[in-house]
Amino acid sequence: MDKLMEGLGLLGLVFSEEQVGQLTVYAEKIVATPHNLTAIRDPDGIVIQHFLDSLVIMKYFELDYGKKFCDVGSGAGLPLLPLKILRPEMDATFIDSRQKSVDFLNEVIQSLGLKNCHTIHEHTTQMKEGMRYGYCLVRALGAADYILENCLFLLNSGGEIFMYKGPKHEEEIKKLPKRILDKISQTEILEVQVPFLDRKRFIVRMKKA
Repeated sequence: MDKLMEGLGLLGLVFSEEQVGQLTVYAEKIVATPHNLTAIRDPDGIVIQHFLDSLVIMKYFELDYGKKFCDVGSGAGLPLLPLKILRPEMDATFIDSRQKSVDFLNEVIQSLGLKNCHTIHEHTTQMKEGMRYGYCLVRALGAADYILENCLFLLNSGGEIFMYKGPKHEEEIKKLPKRILDKISQTEILEVQVPFLDRKRFIVRMKKA
């Protein structure tokens, strides 16, 4: 896990030996699971393309870890679970429509002894309006219009959604319909540098009106 510790250092993140151990166990469980939660199965690939890619948000954005976080379409727990490991005080909810993903997450959460973690086995279209979060993190779920249609209602007024994106994000943002844009008060797009990753990555932050 040399890449992990070096990468965390390059992101300027504070971490303990215990947290490195938890991330190591998490990576091992991703590799060992028989379910196709990710196409990446080698440890270094998981560290760079999943863990560091997820954690890069902590370098570029000032987040309030006292607010409630949700991760929609979380799959193997990305991007939120690596953040939860480094900031255990977070209240983290993982939402996925696939039972195998929820079962995997429950196993990892229990194995790592994480508290204030919740899993929801539903598509967001089935969820009640009353559930509200301060932040929604989304990675590899689809185009921006699909994400916003299915996630914005989960946020409190003034809540923020962070979409992890590649170079096509500009085209997706330009295509957003007025009915969605009317619900957004602020938009910020940052190109982020993920340690050891040789392709461009962006995070799109949108604030709910």
